[in-house]
Amino acid sequence: MNAVKSLVPARPADTPVVDAMATVESLAEAFAEQPARPCQPTQDEIRVLAYHKWVAAGCPPGDGVCFWLEAEKELLHNNQMRISAAEHEPCASM
Repeated sequence: MNAVKSLVPARPADTPVVDAMATVESLAEAFAEQPARPCQPTQDEIRVLAYHKWVAAGCPPGDGVCFWLEAEKELLHNNQMRISAAEHEPCASM
């Protein structure tokens, strides 16, 4: 048993002990308190679409804010339309 203990490095005294379950639970509570935003596109979705719009425009110089805003607006509109269509579909019989 002593041989195994010697292989495991000692935790430095100034390192706090973290209760992993408490951390997970506090994160879960924090996310539960946030309002759901089903229509909001993710930054990755916006980034990819903005990039494709920038390339399609011939890779013009500049910061690309107009492409970002255009992509964000398009994705938001598409998500809202998708959700609206799903709300109006009749329920399938079970």
